[in-house]
Amino acid sequence: MSERIEIPNTKITLYGSKNEIKRAMSYFNEANIRQKLAGEEYSDRLILMNEFVPHIKCSITYDGNTVWNKEKLIRDFKRILNNGMKRLSDYLYEFFHLDCGSIAHFDKHGWIATYPTLASLRQFFIRNEYGQSIVEHMPHWKADAIKIAQEMNELLKTQDKKQVQCSVTI
Repeated sequence: MSERIEIPNTKITLYGSKNEIKRAMSYFNEANIRQKLAGEEYSDRLILMNEFVPHIKCSITYDGNTVWNKEKLIRDFKRILNNGMKRLSDYLYEFFHLDCGSIAHFDKHGWIATYPTLASLRQFFIRNEYGQSIVEHMPHWKADAIKIAQEMNELLKTQDKKQVQCSVTI
């Protein structure tokens, strides 16, 4: 069962079970999140990503667009860096095709078939399906997605350095 609740006087909507939403609302009020929001989407999304989303289990949108769980996405991204594209989570797949400039390719398995290796993923980050880097593709107000994509880019560069070091030391 899923419910939806709009938080009055904000552009925030929560989606999840009744209990998940109840716990999220309780945390929202206890942590005084509403007082920290300025009504400016760029800064509000960063506050929500850093101070609210890590503490809740339900999904959240700001003005109808997902506010991403950075911790979960980075953890999932590291998993594919270490174990290959077969470890792509549903959540990371959603991020890639909703915010990074890719079509869905029918489903997650179609997306993996299109980007089966870390090298193909790296190329996607540099030039997505619209001919832009994934960060350039994102609208300026989508601060949470931009910050996450930038961190993923850094992780890819770190991965490249590890591979170079391994090939040099062998």
